[in-house]
Amino acid sequence: MLERWTADRVLALAPDAASQKAGSKLAAPGPWTGLGAGEISLDDGDEGGTTATSGVWGLCKGSGATAYRIAVDLDGQAWSCTCPSRKQP
Repeated sequence: MLERWTADRVLALAPDAASQKAGSKLAAPGPWTGLGAGEISLDDGDEGGTTATSGVWGLCKGSGATAYRIAVDLDGQAWSCTCPSRKQP
């Protein structure tokens, strides 16, 4: 069973206060679909390699026409997102 993260734990990962404020708007279920949990593969930063790990994923409706794909590694705090923001997570 995956541990449920608190809003404070998630917001602590944001790089700055502006990102926290923008991200808090996505804390409601409304923009999210296709949610899941289990084994995910994330880029390990080593020339296209990937790492399989336990995580969560979902699709989030943003400002674009296509929902953004988000995946989060719950063990090592790695993430992947198709959003255009230069600020991650």
